[in-house]
Amino acid sequence: MASSAHVTSIDALAAFKADLARFGSDAQNALAGLSVQIRRAFEWLEGKLKEWQHAVGRRQELVTRAKVELIQQEYGRGERGPGYTEKKLALQKAQTRLREAEAKVAACQHWVNALPQEVFECDGPARQLAGVLESDLRHALALLEQKVRTLEAYIALTPTAAAGPEAAAPARPPAGDGTAADKGS
Repeated sequence: MASSAHVTSIDALAAFKADLARFGSDAQNALAGLSVQIRRAFEWLEGKLKEWQHAVGRRQELVTRAKVELIQQEYGRGERGPGYTEKKLALQKAQTRLREAEAKVAACQHWVNALPQEVFECDGPARQLAGVLESDLRHALALLEQKVRTLEAYIALTPTAAAGPEAAAPARPPAGDGTAADKGS
């Protein structure tokens, strides 16, 4: 035997439907935004890789210049004179900056290779959510709309209308127009 529903507020059901529709819209917007953010991440990463590759080239030149200056300082005079320590420190600083740039290139290359796999792992659940939003959510919204209409139609029924068409018909006045002439005849 079917049990009856205990609906206390059709407005709450309609509000839930509206909130569910808003959630669906927000989720679809988030998925679209995710695609844009992924594309931007790829572009940013490729830009950084090029930037650091150019930095490696420039810093290699600086290391070469620092080595030449150190060698000239060290062997040009035949002794280690004033400025030798400064040239040696400049070379060490240039080498440190070169290693930093090379590490950045390596990190960028790592992520250029790793990001597609990460995106692939994210893509499966994102597609599942998109499918749910496309089919299941639309079905649920249509079902809720039908239930709200059915409940509103049920509430619109009056007790007299529920009794049948005879009970709903207005009472007919007696034959005649109710004047004194009708009463006397």
